[in-house]
Amino acid sequence: MAVNFFTTDSEFQETVNRYSQEILEGSQDNESDAELEYEQSNASDSEDCEVSEVIGGENVNNASDDENSQELVEQFLCSLDGHNDIFEHDGLDISSKDTVLAAFEKGCGCNNHCYGKLNLDIVYAHRLSMLEFERAEKEILILSKFQQMAYTSEETRRGKRQKSRFCYVFEETEICRTAWLFVYIIGNKQFRNLKKHYYENGVVPRRHGNKGRRPPNAYSFETLRKTVQFIQSYAQSNGIPMAAAPSGRDSHPPIYLPASSRKEAIHKTYKQSCEAQSETCVGLTLFKNLWKECLPHIKILTPRTDICQKCEGFRQKVLYARTETEKVESVTLFAKHLETAKHKRDYYIKCTTDAKEELERNGYSEVPVNAQPCSVNLHKVHYTFDFAQSILVPHLSNQISPFYFLSLRKIHLFGINNEGMSKQMNCLINEDQTIGLDGTKSHGPNTVISLLHHYLRSYSIGEKGAVFHCDNCPGQNKNKSTIHYLLWRCAVGLHEDITLAFMETGHTKCINDACFGLIKKLYRRSNVYSIDGLVDIIEKSAKCNVADGYQLPGDETPRFQWRDWVGFFNGFFMPFRGISKYSTFRFSKAEPGVVYVKEQLNDEEVKFDLRKRGVLLPSDCHLLPAVLSPPGLSAKRKRYLHKMVRPYIPDDFKDVTCPRP
Repeated sequence: MAVNFFTTDSEFQETVNRYSQEILEGSQDNESDAELEYEQSNASDSEDCEVSEVIGGENVNNASDDENSQELVEQFLCSLDGHNDIFEHDGLDISSKDTVLAAFEKGCGCNNHCYGKLNLDIVYAHRLSMLEFERAEKEILILSKFQQMAYTSEETRRGKRQKSRFCYVFEETEICRTAWLFVYIIGNKQFRNLKKHYYENGVVPRRHGNKGRRPPNAYSFETLRKTVQFIQSYAQSNGIPMAAAPSGRDSHPPIYLPASSRKEAIHKTYKQSCEAQSETCVGLTLFKNLWKECLPHIKILTPRTDICQKCEGFRQKVLYARTETEKVESVTLFAKHLETAKHKRDYYIKCTTDAKEELERNGYSEVPVNAQPCSVNLHKVHYTFDFAQSILVPHLSNQISPFYFLSLRKIHLFGINNEGMSKQMNCLINEDQTIGLDGTKSHGPNTVISLLHHYLRSYSIGEKGAVFHCDNCPGQNKNKSTIHYLLWRCAVGLHEDITLAFMETGHTKCINDACFGLIKKLYRRSNVYSIDGLVDIIEKSAKCNVADGYQLPGDETPRFQWRDWVGFFNGFFMPFRGISKYSTFRFSKAEPGVVYVKEQLNDEEVKFDLRKRGVLLPSDCHLLPAVLSPPGLSAKRKRYLHKMVRPYIPDDFKDVTCPRP
């Protein structure tokens, strides 16, 4: 009599799904355990660094690679032994219907002629469904079938039966073992192994016996610890430490090694150090794996990476110091510089967090349409603005050689990000739309203030207070005109309070760079022949990016005007002397014309009154500076674009990007 039969096919399928899910969860648990061990190792000191996987020998792969290769070999052997010899000796395809037909014609070899009891089409469809199973899923299915088919008679002629026997059934029809193995695509060896596993363990996933075992030739933990400690010491001596981890990452601050460094050369230095001390050294593969797993924050700079000039200067002084006193002084100044950069980075992150929390408390998820200034009781809205590197048009994903030598049309890209809502307005400025001739004066104070004024008028929430972050470039951001503009906004009632903060020079990576990177990533893989193509790329690059421009194709008039803000403010405010040494500026409607500044975040505020004597500050926000009209392109530049660049542009875009002069 059979025992533990499943009453329905759905009940049987549920059992298979449940055991398959357990297999998946088990693999996820192993991954989460590895991640937890990795995080603990990074959080500890180098002497406490944990290594989750131990690798034996210099040319032996890690444990996970061993398991993967073992599984691949087992799958290969199973595929060779995955069917019965009586129907595969003719070389037929295992998934072919001819294989089933040949087996039915040849027979199963027993006296019951089991194939005659079965429907050929049903058997063929069942074999195809079995081929779709993964190895672990198929094994659970077979083990479940064993439980379904097992039966035991209480007594035999020799006594009580020790093992169960199987009644092979398919589609409620009893068949022989040979036919059953053919239907489920199982070889004799795999069948024996699964049956042995079922007798010993029941219906549970199989686990390889060597899994989790330490190889006998593995390196000792002390050897691995010293290897990790060497990499840390090398990075401290030759690397450039950053003040904080990149935005959005809760990890160790990165340490960058010079771009000339190579892991092979560093391993050679490590090997020589071990030989000098008569200690065991690991091979290059394990050396790289330990570096990757235990110290991912130690990186090698790429040649195009920008680094802080002060950090590089301090590193050189420490590296080439002749006396201990010089070295100590350089290290002290280096540490102070990094501490300052970290404080400013922490303040930037705090402003972003406060802005998001304030918007969530007040239920703002989208920017309101036509919001009036100071109409919303928000005081922590956070904006970040910056220029990206100019974009060249036309652009081909597979660049042809003449493009390298041509002076293509430049499109300037300016981004302002509302970090509370994670939305960035990317303003495109064509080469003939800048304040200066042939694309000049594209980054001056009049350009920056005009773009900033356009954004706050068209995209702001209507907040009463805001915090602005930008880099320390004196030509475009950190200058008297930007200070005058924010003083003017408070004086005319467009804001009640404003804070302008600058991060440490060389450590100014912010959300704008991330959004620009998403645009450039798609741009490099696209063919772009006009500014319309750039608008499409910006909109498709990410949800956070929104395209805007001075005057895009299809616009009858410009969306905003360039204005002479510098000349306008010179009539009301005095120049700000010594602006470069200050990092934080605060403005208030309660004290028009007054700015409070700090050199460092922890310093006391210093008050400066920039109002000119005997001059009343404007109170009407509609009184704006004179309009500056773009002069466009010179005749020489037009002729160059038409002669040199136009031939490489499709006919539909020639008159847009390179019109006739």
